[in-house]
Amino acid sequence: MFFSTNNATELANALIAALSDIIRRSTGFTSTAQSSLQVTAQGDSVIGRFLPTNLPIWDGQLYKFILYSEFNSGVDINSDGDTKDAYVFDKDGDEIEQDPTTGAIVKKEGGLANPVWEAGECLSNPSLSCYRSPNEDQSNKRNIYTVIDSDSNAKFNINDQVIEFTLLNATLLQDYLGLEGNSFCSQLATTLGFTSLTKLQCAKLIIRFVRGQDILDWNGNCVEIFADPDNPPACRSEPRDNILGDIFHAQPIQIEPSRLSHQLRRIYVVRLYLINVYGHCIQRVMPR
Repeated sequence: MFFSTNNATELANALIAALSDIIRRSTGFTSTAQSSLQVTAQGDSVIGRFLPTNLPIWDGQLYKFILYSEFNSGVDINSDGDTKDAYVFDKDGDEIEQDPTTGAIVKKEGGLANPVWEAGECLSNPSLSCYRSPNEDQSNKRNIYTVIDSDSNAKFNINDQVIEFTLLNATLLQDYLGLEGNSFCSQLATTLGFTSLTKLQCAKLIIRFVRGQDILDWNGNCVEIFADPDNPPACRSEPRDNILGDIFHAQPIQIEPSRLSHQLRRIYVVRLYLINVYGHCIQRVMPR
């Protein structure tokens, strides 16, 4: 998009038009860190989107679609005399594109595209087969890891221990969450209706939030009293509706099995930055 302006009024109008276009498209500018040589005849495409709002946190989506390369398959699908084209299909096998007005991902022949999966839904909808629970005691729990300075040399290196980001490890994790020297824990206590929180209690609540529990009751359905910070009611340990934040200039890393082991499941790792609702950067939980 390009605007030519000659005065202050035209410049202001151009800026408004540009910002409006960004909001309308709701595009996350997300790409897969993968070279074209790694695309197989029936490959994958990971597409990120975010929805701008007037709230402190924007919702994001991460979709998986099917990427088809004429070159790798050796099939000239559109009969144009070459095998240089690539297509993106949805789960139904329909070619997809981006709506130039809304930014939505739609079928080329009309209607919303049907992704293979959307990561946010897999993390929040228990009815889906891809669902992963935020509760660490469940068999389908979310596997979240981080690293601690286990050799106490004030450096992170290959010798340090990788541990699960769980309540069970809260005592080990609490010193890495930036809870000292600021008012974060006291603000959190006030928000949740407590007089105060210990450092460990505060750390456990953060771990619950990072794992995806609706500890702050963002969906507004909690009527039970939150009396004990160590034992939240069920309505505050359920999965949050929108687990992903705005995905902007992110690079999901696609890890494919070798050609000799096609039966292995594909794994997608997303570089995550966890930002607290009060604007405090908590920690990058999964270092790249």
